[in-house]
Amino acid sequence: MWIPIYPQAEPIGARQYGKVGGRRAFFLRVEFRNRVPAMVLHELVDSEYQPVVAAAAGGMFRMTQPFAFEIDPAGPLDDED
Repeated sequence: MWIPIYPQAEPIGARQYGKVGGRRAFFLRVEFRNRVPAMVLHELVDSEYQPVVAAAAGGMFRMTQPFAFEIDPAGPLDDED
């Protein structure tokens, strides 16, 4: 799942990047592989989205741009007993 951080609803290409007013474009990707949650923050660099920071369950996902935020990707999940 792609979660746009700022400011578009979909990834944008280099031609569209100038329309964002010089702002930096970020996307947060949340994945569940083999029931293990992971998060990857991407930034648009030279017309391609590049990973900036990543973490899986049990690790700490820490980002500073476009705002400060940290979480263990497994934190929001409910435990099934």
